[in-house]
Amino acid sequence: MAKISKIEFILDGKRYSEDIICNSKGEFRVGLPRIIVQKLQVHLWVDGYSLEEVKRKFNDVLEKYRNALTTKELLIAIRYASGGMYSYKKDGGTLFNHNASIFNFESRGSDRLYDKLGFTFEVVIKETVDTVVKYHKATKGKDLKGMFDDIVKYEPEVYYEDGGCDIDKKWKLIPFNEESLKTLEVVAEQIRKASEFLFNFINQDEKVISDSLASGTMKTLLLS
Repeated sequence: MAKISKIEFILDGKRYSEDIICNSKGEFRVGLPRIIVQKLQVHLWVDGYSLEEVKRKFNDVLEKYRNALTTKELLIAIRYASGGMYSYKKDGGTLFNHNASIFNFESRGSDRLYDKLGFTFEVVIKETVDTVVKYHKATKGKDLKGMFDDIVKYEPEVYYEDGGCDIDKKWKLIPFNEESLKTLEVVAEQIRKASEFLFNFINQDEKVISDSLASGTMKTLLLS
């Protein structure tokens, strides 16, 4: 394709220039800046059958980006999943019935560990540009590490975007507040302690495990 012209424009205070190219069939093409592609979730290339058409289409997308309504929300994303015995109530009834696709732990390959339990959460930023929604991992300024640390000054207790993240229907999203976050951290710590206890138990000689179970020692420790 041959370069036949270019479009020069200013975007977010920066000057840009994009080449317009044309192939042997008389089809014109120009690339959009990556920031527009990511924000509006549009195709990288603008095509047309004339120079005027491709310029018009390009400027239409540019104008849409400039006029786009952008909102940002700080949220907590929570994810729970279970499988096997952890998917049932004490009376034997199932926990999630028609919501199995959301909460069920996926079994993969020849994995025979069917009884699984997972619980996690993270702070995220939901960015909406017009109707396009995108999620970002949120990190406090004091915890951000990057190549521009000596240039960009982050507020220590303010959350900033720290890379994209995938959030689907399997996550529950709630408005962020510190008390909710602290409560979730307490819950997660209890699960972590249970995991550590079980690991220390199973990471012993088989005779010690057998004696502990037969004597009721483990039951006593669990109830203490």
